[in-house]
Amino acid sequence: MSLRALLFLTVLFWGTTPVFEKLALRGGSPLVILFYRVIFIAVCVGGALVATGQGSHLVRLDGRTLLFTGLSALTGGVLGLTTYFHALQKGQASVVVPLISTYPVVTVLLSFVVLGEPITLTKAVGVGFIVAGVMLLR
Repeated sequence: MSLRALLFLTVLFWGTTPVFEKLALRGGSPLVILFYRVIFIAVCVGGALVATGQGSHLVRLDGRTLLFTGLSALTGGVLGLTTYFHALQKGQASVVVPLISTYPVVTVLLSFVVLGEPITLTKAVGVGFIVAGVMLLR
């Protein structure tokens, strides 16, 4: 599948997800909904690992890779999704999601500091547009 198709599908999937999450949060607390979401993901990904013959790869990861995977799960999964679900429960999806979508600003800055990636003029302008878009939502 081409990069363009993958990007389009990701936007489509992530664009529909907050609507389903908002509907789910009407029937349960953020932590309960997060719990079931994680279980569903684990079952689906586990099935995909078995179906593609990649199950044996689970024991081949080194400690550093597991550490960064755990940190990603903690920040993006546990902490990020918990605060996001609480925000989504309290606010309008059409406002909460665009505001939370400012996370690329943090990513660009951390990529510069931690990964040594350059901040180009194009990236800086893109971050500026993100900030300007958030200002319009106020």
